[in-house]
Amino acid sequence: MMDLTSNDENHFEFGDQAFQLNLAFPSVLKVFQIINDEGLAPMEQVSLSLDLLILRGQWRQLEAKQQYQLFLAIFEQRIVLRENKLASKLFKQKGKTFDFEADASRISASFLMQYNIDLTNVRERNKLSWAFFNALLDGLNDDTPFRRAVGFRTMDIDKDATDEQREYIKKMKILYGLPKDSKQDEIEQEFAGLDRIQRMKLLAKKLKERSEADGK
Repeated sequence: MMDLTSNDENHFEFGDQAFQLNLAFPSVLKVFQIINDEGLAPMEQVSLSLDLLILRGQWRQLEAKQQYQLFLAIFEQRIVLRENKLASKLFKQKGKTFDFEADASRISASFLMQYNIDLTNVRERNKLSWAFFNALLDGLNDDTPFRRAVGFRTMDIDKDATDEQREYIKKMKILYGLPKDSKQDEIEQEFAGLDRIQRMKLLAKKLKERSEADGK
């Protein structure tokens, strides 16, 4: 969550310790990929995620249980963005409506078009925090490639539409359709209809359940 009164949004306190976070949006996206990787044990997911999110390996001094609690605290307090309504708008639709990987080029083109921000530039990309990236993504207008694609994916065909209009919309839905054959898509489909807060809570719950099962 962005805080305009804070001097350092990457400063994070856990217990009696302070940690310096790396919340650049590419790192957060990698954390999502790690959490969705069923081939990793729960504590592997936690350690790989903390390596991305915390600078200088400060978390390594903690015991395993504390590492897990630290990860969940960061996840719930800094990654789950309550002020961001983008996902709640998109995921109330039936099925998956966007994908960070499939839509990467559209998002990049949209940021360049509207904000003159080049997401293909690694240095420029890493300057964007997760919160700011989401705020910018939420602010994209309907003329951008990303919004255009999502618009067709979520568009209902009006009952009064002409045959020509129906055919056009169907073609656009096919053109902008998302892939249906990946493991990641199956995971995303499970979260369809949930806003970002609910999605992240469900991921955290899944991680906790897997961690408890792994400990038995």
